[in-house]
Amino acid sequence: MVAVLGHLDVVPEGEGWHHPPYAAEIEDGRLYGRGSIDDKGPVVASLFALKAIRDLGIPLNRRVRLLFGLNEETNDRDVLYYKAHGGEIPVLGFTPDGEYPLINGEKGILNESYAVQLHQTGAWQLNRVQGGVAGNVVPDYACAVLTAPAGASLPEAEHITVTAVPGGYQVEAVGVSAHGSHPEQGENAIGRLVCYLDRLPLEGDAKQAVHFLAEKLGTDPYGERLLGHRLEDALSGPMSCNWGLIEGDAQHLWVKLNYRYPVTMERADCQPAVQAAFEAAGWALDGQVHKEELYYPAETPLVSALLEVYRDATGDNAPPKCGEKLTVTDADGNKAFAYGDAEPQPARTDPTESLQRSLSKTGGTPFAVEKIDVEMDGGPWFVPGSAVNELRREALGDIVLPEDQLGVAYVFALEPAAELICQELRQAGNTDLTAEMQPLETLPAFPQAERPRQTATVSSLRLDAVAASGFSLSRGKAADLIASGRVQLNHRECVKPDHAVAQGDVLSCRGLGKCVLTEVGGPSKKGRILIVLERYV
Repeated sequence: MVAVLGHLDVVPEGEGWHHPPYAAEIEDGRLYGRGSIDDKGPVVASLFALKAIRDLGIPLNRRVRLLFGLNEETNDRDVLYYKAHGGEIPVLGFTPDGEYPLINGEKGILNESYAVQLHQTGAWQLNRVQGGVAGNVVPDYACAVLTAPAGASLPEAEHITVTAVPGGYQVEAVGVSAHGSHPEQGENAIGRLVCYLDRLPLEGDAKQAVHFLAEKLGTDPYGERLLGHRLEDALSGPMSCNWGLIEGDAQHLWVKLNYRYPVTMERADCQPAVQAAFEAAGWALDGQVHKEELYYPAETPLVSALLEVYRDATGDNAPPKCGEKLTVTDADGNKAFAYGDAEPQPARTDPTESLQRSLSKTGGTPFAVEKIDVEMDGGPWFVPGSAVNELRREALGDIVLPEDQLGVAYVFALEPAAELICQELRQAGNTDLTAEMQPLETLPAFPQAERPRQTATVSSLRLDAVAASGFSLSRGKAADLIASGRVQLNHRECVKPDHAVAQGDVLSCRGLGKCVLTEVGGPSKKGRILIVLERYV
């Protein structure tokens, strides 16, 4: 028996719907309703596919069973029930809950809750905190009620609303909702709220608890503050960490995290460090559910069979969604990985030569290419040159080996990661190492990479306008890329097309490259602004 496992449950509907969330209304050819994509729509499509097979009399080598689940969003107890009550275990199975052509890997998932008791003192006290609808949803609203001394006032802050209530204030924070698997695509209202509360003169346990949450969680979507470094691999990217829920009163605080570690790693690479960070601050683990990582290579029979069916039906030869993009190896066997989001397309001619040319350009870096091997599964495949260039820069840009300093390497990292490197990096193979932190301003001058200049005029210094000029896009396309989370401003994701850009800001777009706004001129007679951009190559 082959199983097709789909789920009919959904995360809570939340606020802000223009259509009834459970009415399944159709407008302009689009179906609006909770679960229309994840996963009721695909389940119905699977049911119609089985009916089509039966109606056409297509013979099957195995029985196919379509399983409807109702507990996917909350720990899969339906699957456990099915097994406990004698449900037949399939020899193969898949779920229609992803992206085409298919997803062959999923990060390990940890749902954890932590609690701490409060013994509050002082004139400022935390009476109630509430935020979020589910652990795997980025919260778009959170609020807190505070006791405050008479006549006290609270500072203003973006995305924060303060309302006077008897005896104190109510503080509300708004964000942007997103799925917990990609918290970087949303804006966490709980994180914004707690970071604001951390600025207030709370005392005792409340101050310590709020400060810990603001410092170690805040609005960080990758868990870097908790771990002290970014955990990632070349197959599935960085660990995600969604702070989905918070509840509390005058005596207690409770939080729930949904974090997902890369497919080539294990629970031990992150969970002990997360728990240790909380326990060191006085918090206790209150609940935990773990789903192990999952990865099937493209050559796995089920993966290859599904790909073959999809390609025969659509003519689309795109590879599966989980796969290593670029590996760089030096003479000593040290490796660096880079991955990207650009979708390969079928190539009319063999693109190997053009790929080798793009990958050979190391610009003004101290690196030189000695050998390039290109492997294509089911190709040939074409990848845009800008995407290849971005992968090359990512793979070569983090470590510099100066030619005049034998045995010295400069590693560029954020301060928490740098501290961890200095603490832990003691040996490579049989070679003893020492590591120390240096401010950027004390580093020697390195060869500068080539940066072609381009001049343009924009109607305003909005992010979408500048990005459109920098990456040769229409403004509408630039706005779509920004809203989808593919654009970074000064190395941080920005999903607001109207965000202001200033001289010196660095813009990057996954698959399209990176540029810096070097000059901003005065307005022209027609009111447009002259800008100069430099592209990284």
